[in-house]
Amino acid sequence: MANMKRLIAATIVTAGMSAAVIAPAWSGEGLPQDKAMLLKLNETQLSFLRRAVRHCDDLYRTRHEGNFCVTSAVDLDVRQSGDAELQKLHWALTPSERYNDKRGPVELQRVLQD
Repeated sequence: MANMKRLIAATIVTAGMSAAVIAPAWSGEGLPQDKAMLLKLNETQLSFLRRAVRHCDDLYRTRHEGNFCVTSAVDLDVRQSGDAELQKLHWALTPSERYNDKRGPVELQRVLQD
């Protein structure tokens, strides 16, 4: 039980440190203004999300920001993609948008306006 508490504490600290490092990238600055490129990045991020949803068996919800399995898998896939523009898009979306596999063009328009 003590090991589990330490693991949970370490996970929370790591998540907090990750958020501090990623926070500057949350704005929509530096994203491509080309709509076709932005839609392609959006589809790539959504494919990572849908794969994580299937893997984590979280199929019965639309928004998955409360499921650690999904969020951590998507974040890892985006980081490991090595695509700086995809990473900017991913972090520019709010968590409710970022992990919503039914999001539409309205959310992308908001990112471009930031």
